Parts: sequence; structure tokens; C-alpha cells
Amino acid sequence: MTTKKRKKRRIRVAKLHELKKYAYKSLLIRDITDGPFLSGTSGIHLHLPARSVLPNIYHAHTEEVIYVLDGHMTGILEGEKRRLSAGTVIHIPRGAWHQFITHSSSCKAIALFHPALKVDRSADIHGEAGADLWD
Repeated sequence: MTTKKRKKRRIRVAKLHELKKYAYKSLLIRDITDGPFLSGTSGIHLHLPARSVLPNIYHAHTEEVIYVLDGHMTGILEGEKRRLSAGTVIHIPRGAWHQFITHSSSCKAIALFHPALKVDRSADIHGEAGADLWD
């Protein structure tokens, strides 16, 4: 009887605080997928501190799904205000304008992007004319 040798797969196990941290305005971002996975999807952990206002943006080529883990925030989605709290899932199609605001408490969420969104100044993040999207 012959046994096939199985190819070893790279499995990554890490605590959230061990992952590299990025900042987009007041938003703290950690790449939980370490690049594209699941046929070109990326995932990030989002932490928006209390009393934060992110700019109104859209993604020209990227769809986004956000799952709110903890806290709450106001989402302005295509001009419509929504209260978003733990357990809420939001699907943001490509080209849809969106903005997030926290009030007295912070908010934590997981966001998935397809195709994968690179977290840097070349990212598929577009704002209103003249808006400074990066600090």
C-alpha cells in the first residue's frame, strides 16, 4: 500500500494585537488575511474610536461586507443614515458612497473586500473632490 505525501499548507495563528496595525484617519486597521485569500478576497479588522468621523468614500472596483462585532456607529450609506450595532451585516456594492461616524463609544468590525483591497495609499478608496483621505 502506498501513501501519498500531502503538501504542507501554511496555517497562520495569531492574536489580533500581534497583527500589523495601519491607520486610515482615526480608523485603526489590522489585516487579518495577510493578503488575498478565498479567490481574491481580503479581510481586515476595523476599530473606530469614539467621536470619530470618517470621510465619505466609495470603492470603484471593490465590494465590501462589514460585520459589526462590538459597539455601534452611524453609517451614512448612499445618503441614508443607519444605526449599526453589534450583529449588523452591511453589504456595500462597488461605487456606493459610505461614511461611518461614532459617538460616545467605539466600534469594532470585520470587513471583507472583493477583489482584495490593499491597505495603503494606492487602495481603491475614493472621496469627494479635494478631500484628504490619508493623514
